[in-house]
Amino acid sequence: MRSYIKRLGALSASLLVATSIILYISLYKPFKMNNYLTQFTYNNTEFTLIKHDALLIRTKNVVIYLDPFHIPSDYYTIKADVIFITHDHFDHFSPDDILQIYKKGTICVFPSSITEKIEAGLGSIRDSLKFVPIEISKHYKLTDYSLAFSAIPAYNINKFRSAGVPYHPREAGYVGYLLSISNSLVYFAGDTDNIEEMKHLAGKVDIAFLPVSGKYVMTIDEAVEATKVIKPKVVVPMHYGEIVGDLDYGERFADKLKQQNINIPVYFYKSR
Repeated sequence: MRSYIKRLGALSASLLVATSIILYISLYKPFKMNNYLTQFTYNNTEFTLIKHDALLIRTKNVVIYLDPFHIPSDYYTIKADVIFITHDHFDHFSPDDILQIYKKGTICVFPSSITEKIEAGLGSIRDSLKFVPIEISKHYKLTDYSLAFSAIPAYNINKFRSAGVPYHPREAGYVGYLLSISNSLVYFAGDTDNIEEMKHLAGKVDIAFLPVSGKYVMTIDEAVEATKVIKPKVVVPMHYGEIVGDLDYGERFADKLKQQNINIPVYFYKSR
């Protein structure tokens, strides 16, 4: 009987260990996913924060990627109707990622100032894409997708690679985007500082996607100040967790907003 009880105890311990391992694995996988993929819905539109500054937007009418970079392979089957590129730096214009998510007829929108680099980078699939080089402040519509958009300048005013040489010069023609979709106005700022043009957006924007990593773009504090200027209904910190900016920058940004009594929803990559 004692031998039976010992065997039963050993079996119970083994089952407990196995159950704990299974539970750990089941909890760990979504924890890892939450580090990089955060989703939320606004006005029947689904937003997925991928990595760094990459964003996926989905409605019943359209699939949109903005600055696709390091797209997880699980998302390769979600083919783009429209791809927006803000500028030609490698972490925003990634031909390798576009090759995974394009389909025949995908529309590729980009500032006209980087047309040569777009054509060079996507030459192998040029015949499958529809290029739409755009100019700042002009208005565009894609009626098939119930989508309207325009470009806003994106540039540095106090981030320099060397004396007097900003990482993102205004004259380079880099952009952020204003998207009108599903009765919402979405501002995807791109790589920028807290610039004068943001004042024109005050009170008009539903969701603002703002970079917060510092060095090449706004710092957390500067992004908080930009939020005060824009006054969006929802704000999303971007451009951190890879390359530059620790993974907790999203939470730090949200905490700063709370400290200043800015009580609006904030969505961000999870650090824990």
